[in-house]
Amino acid sequence: MFGKKKEAAPLKNQPRSQDESATMPKRSFSFFKTKEKKEVRDAKKAKSRFRITRLLMSVLGGRLLGEKWVLGYSGLIVFIFFLMLASIGNSYIAQRKVSRILKLKKEVKSLRDEYISGKSQLVYYTKMSEVARKLQGRGIKQPTKPAFKLISSKKEGEE
Repeated sequence: MFGKKKEAAPLKNQPRSQDESATMPKRSFSFFKTKEKKEVRDAKKAKSRFRITRLLMSVLGGRLLGEKWVLGYSGLIVFIFFLMLASIGNSYIAQRKVSRILKLKKEVKSLRDEYISGKSQLVYYTKMSEVARKLQGRGIKQPTKPAFKLISSKKEGEE
């Protein structure tokens, strides 16, 4: 589309021309790395270890804190530090609240069991047959006649 036009690719299963084979890079099917490549790789590892050691020593020695780019980001570093402290404090507060919620749930369950037990005892002791049985020893019997209403002819204010 843009730039140079690509030449048409050769059709499948047709031999390439002599010019194409000369420009194509030769592939190496060797799976083993040469001794030179291994030495280069070992040198890179040693250099990498040295960099890590040097960085660690500069952090521990305090030299890193005096560098110009660290001083430029000091406000951001302090802000991130306070965010970390706030996050840690928030997690402790949340953990305390969760444990308090669990403790209160156990207490509510215990109080509910107590309430149901007390309510069932109250229902049992206020049954008519149970009240009659308790009052039998005092000489009070269950009424045989239905209750009636007393009507007074005098008003409360008059005597």
